[in-house]
Amino acid sequence: MSVVDRTPLRLALTLFALAALIAAAAPPARAHHAEEHGIASARAPAAGAPVEALAGTVQVVVIEDRVVDMTIRHVGLRLADGTSFALKGTAVETLTSGARIEATGQRNGNTLFVTQVRVAATPPGESRANAQASQTREAVGTPRPTSK
Repeated sequence: MSVVDRTPLRLALTLFALAALIAAAAPPARAHHAEEHGIASARAPAAGAPVEALAGTVQVVVIEDRVVDMTIRHVGLRLADGTSFALKGTAVETLTSGARIEATGQRNGNTLFVTQVRVAATPPGESRANAQASQTREAVGTPRPTSK
């Protein structure tokens, strides 16, 4: 009868069992969230923020995520000097791209929490439909997470 040295096999099985225990006890990996990178917009006006009025052109971006069957609508305001603000609140739900408005509300960073909207007259020689059509864009693609 020959004696087989089982020490390497026993060591390998012990290491495998130890690795399996560590993997089972480890917490799950976390996904990257926009808030962690400072790119998410505010959720409420800043405490004590003054009421202000901003005038500019509405920009609407609609994101359809067909994977999770969800649609997200982002409304923004581009001022004459090129500065942009995210608009939040029920007052902006019906705004369309290309509309010239004056929005009144309170800010937190680059987000204006709108309490009142006044739609400005369409410039002479440009119909509202033409203004909206010139601002409509569609893009199809696959969203990919980014990291720093």
